[in-house]
Amino acid sequence: MEILAITAIVLLLIYLYRKMRKTYSVFETLKIPGPKPVWILGNIHEFKDEDKLSMFKVWRKQYGDVYG
Repeated sequence: MEILAITAIVLLLIYLYRKMRKTYSVFETLKIPGPKPVWILGNIHEFKDEDKLSMFKVWRKQYGDVYG
């Protein structure tokens, strides 16, 4: 039973990883600039010290009007 649970967890992690890679590869394919996300957390770690609006202003200044 333990091996089944471990296998299910590993398969779930592989599925999530592939889904995220596919989602974010769209930005790379279309050559849309933007901050690189962390595997599961995305860019949430960049908001810890600043409010969201100021971080979006920084990204707009850095990447232009269109970023992903």
